[in-house]
Amino acid sequence: RIMGLFDLADGYNNMLMADEESKDLTTFTTPLGAWRFLVLAQGLCVAPSAFQNFMDGIFRDSINSHMAVYLDDILIYSRSHKEHLDHLSQFFSTAKKSGLRVKASKSLLFTTEADFLGHKIKLSDGVCEIRAQSSKTEAISSWITPRSNKQLQQFLGLANYYNRLIPNYAEIAAPLTSIAATTWGENDYEEFWNNAENEAFEKLKKALTSDNVV
Repeated sequence: RIMGLFDLADGYNNMLMADEESKDLTTFTTPLGAWRFLVLAQGLCVAPSAFQNFMDGIFRDSINSHMAVYLDDILIYSRSHKEHLDHLSQFFSTAKKSGLRVKASKSLLFTTEADFLGHKIKLSDGVCEIRAQSSKTEAISSWITPRSNKQLQQFLGLANYYNRLIPNYAEIAAPLTSIAATTWGENDYEEFWNNAENEAFEKLKKALTSDNVV
């Protein structure tokens, strides 16, 4: 088994704005006059969903067969070198026809290990192992105890992203999720944060920084 990893150059700018009205809505003024975007601009509220639909449409024949696409990040997986060559040929042909620009410096071909969407993927002896990326686990290991529900929500947002790597995640996180939606902070910290919450927090940190794989 083999993989290829790709990133598009200039991301959203690979997608042209749909019509004149859409272009006009991006107009901004400068000392040199008024300007507008001809391509999808960063920061537009609809940009992520519009670009994902754009990419899904371009690679609809490959997604779920031998390709995973999230915005401008693309992972190609194959069962053999020969099949990988076929998949790569198909990918580059489709990208060229669609006017997509692939960033050469971030392209990785014929590899058995890749970092993709915060996960490290490793292929070995026909087995695919997925674990949290080391840069993410380092951030988790140094996470300080939350002192408000907002800080707790930030931690749970990251923890939930990796919940598939943690056996009994919902059960462990239950004391934390039960207080995450209630507004609290430094002044009433002790009312909400007790032994059960602290134990759940430390258990999640330990689980997230362990070498758990799926």
